Amino acid sequence: MSASVGLGARARAGLQWTIINSVGEKALSFGTTMVLARLLDPEHFGLYALAFVVIDMFQIFKNLGLDAALVQRTDQVDEAADTVFLVLPLIGLALFGLLFVTAPWLAQALGNPEVARPLQALGFVLVLMSLGNVPAALIQRGMRFDLRTWSNLSGMIAYAVLAIVLARHGWGVWSLVVAYLTRWLVTMPLQWLLLGWRPRGRFHPALLREMLHFSKYVLGAWLVGLMMMNIDKIAIARWLGATQLGYYTLCLGLANIIMTQLSMHVYQVAFPAFAQAQHDVAMQRRGVVKLMKYLLLVGLPVMIVLLIAAEDVLRVAYGPRWVGAAPLLRVLALGGLLQTLRLGLEPILLGSGRAHTVFHLNLLQLGLLAIGAVAMAKAQQPLGVAWAVVVAAAIPLFLNARLVCRQLGLGWPEIFTPMRPILWSGASMACLMGACQWLRPWAGAWARQAPVWLGLLCVVGAAGYGVMVKDSVRQA
Repeated sequence: MSASVGLGARARAGLQWTIINSVGEKALSFGTTMVLARLLDPEHFGLYALAFVVIDMFQIFKNLGLDAALVQRTDQVDEAADTVFLVLPLIGLALFGLLFVTAPWLAQALGNPEVARPLQALGFVLVLMSLGNVPAALIQRGMRFDLRTWSNLSGMIAYAVLAIVLARHGWGVWSLVVAYLTRWLVTMPLQWLLLGWRPRGRFHPALLREMLHFSKYVLGAWLVGLMMMNIDKIAIARWLGATQLGYYTLCLGLANIIMTQLSMHVYQVAFPAFAQAQHDVAMQRRGVVKLMKYLLLVGLPVMIVLLIAAEDVLRVAYGPRWVGAAPLLRVLALGGLLQTLRLGLEPILLGSGRAHTVFHLNLLQLGLLAIGAVAMAKAQQPLGVAWAVVVAAAIPLFLNARLVCRQLGLGWPEIFTPMRPILWSGASMACLMGACQWLRPWAGAWARQAPVWLGLLCVVGAAGYGVMVKDSVRQA
């Protein structure tokens, strides 16, 4: 009983630090993008996003899933950490060399030769990350998320300051490239310093083989997940061009404001928590209900704001030239919420050692997205690509929920009943905001000021949502 209580306390503390990290990182990232959107062209964002299609692909192999295997281990953790640390820097150097040599060919294959040089420069991050993977995994395993928060936010501050300064001096896409590398040059050494871990140079081949048996499925799931995150961008870049990719990328960033920050950081807490509670079914049952409740509690109102006030959000966030992308933002907002909930269910399967199941679900989502995104991009329909994202997230979400319910012996009512107050609160919020939008033409000249009107909508919506959801929050 005491072990369960201790794990629950560490998970709650980890979640608190994760929320601080998530809010801080998103505030810095979003604030920086607001400034950069007024200094850089959509093409610059498109080239940067296209470079990361390749960088993200290479990043999947930088640790072979061994960091997840290290988190999931319950014995010989120190020996495993030493073994993994001796392997990963060699992989990072090899990947950097391969990317540097093949960058011109990859840029040609993507239809944008000008992305080759930024891609070569960004490749150095593979070396930096390989040096920081083991400390990051040990921080996650020990749920020392305070250390990750301090190091990550310090790196983000460095990124924000440098990106804005360089953009103001006309560096274009290179302002983003140099700032990103600087972020990791700050974050990685700070993780080492705060954790205080030092490798002892020990190598254990038997442990490595054991971890690779688990990590191969994690690696496969990540690889498929990465393709899933980028296949739509590749399709748009190939058939619609870098400018359309710039619009799509920034809208996707707004739509995934929860998935890429809150849910990803919650995932970092939930995975080690469920791994350590993998033999305590009762604790897992309570955990999955609370986890889904928290994600819906935060994700639903964000989606509603983006659906109802898309034009004003884009005008305030990125400037008037981005307003035409509002229909794209609305569809992607729905996809972002579905993917947030889907991601919230993965730690239960992964923590129970069912990495192969996560892999197959990701493979299904990739197939659905690839078919839809390529078809819509060829038809010159960027909005159709966004709808492909929604469909590709909805079907695996349903299957994932069924698998989790079956594994933990949960019925659908046990999952959805706690969500009902949140859904009613969201409906109330949507009605109030929709009524305000309907009355806007009669509200006077001040209502044409996007920042003022958006602020009013958010206050009205938050009031309607908060009044009805307060009991649900208290119970959580």
